[in-house]
Formats: sequence, structure tokens, C-alpha cells
Amino acid sequence: MDCPCATANAVRKGFTASRHHGQIYGGPSLSDTWFHFVDEIARAVGEEFPDRWLLTNGYANRVYPPEGIADFPDNIGIQLAFFHCCTLHCIGDPRCWQR
Repeated sequence: MDCPCATANAVRKGFTASRHHGQIYGGPSLSDTWFHFVDEIARAVGEEFPDRWLLTNGYANRVYPPEGIADFPDNIGIQLAFFHCCTLHCIGDPRCWQR
């Protein structure tokens, strides 16, 4: 699944499986590719419309945080739909490998 565009291939990082605590979980992750796109659009929107937000979601194969973006602009809103979740522990509970 190679794109002829070198930039897309660099951002996509080979479309590898997401790893969570050493386990393959949730299949291939598109988070880096998707959120790179969202980052670019949000920056362009912010320049022309500084009082507007760009909203997106973290869902399915975009649920894990991207590794290739260090600093998102302030005008991005992300709604997380973490459907691979534990229903027994709170978010952030260090005793639960899914959190």
C-alpha cells in the first residue's frame, strides 16, 4: 500500500499496527495520517478564521494519539470514541492495561 507521494509515505509510517503495552490492538492505525491532515487544515482555518474551530473524532483506526505531531494548534477539538475500552476501570487507571 505505497503512495507515490513521498510526503504521504513519511507521515503514514508504513501503516503499521497500533501497539498498546506491547500488544497489537485495534489493527492498523491511521492516526498519524489523519491527524496530520487535520493539523494542516486547522492551521489554515486558524489563519483566516481565528475564532473558529475544526472538530474531528478519534474513532476506530484513529483512536490512538498520533506519534508524529508534537503540538496541535489550539483550534482543534477531538471527540474520542474509545470503543475498545474496559468497563470495569476509570479512564487513566494504572491497574488496567486498556486505560
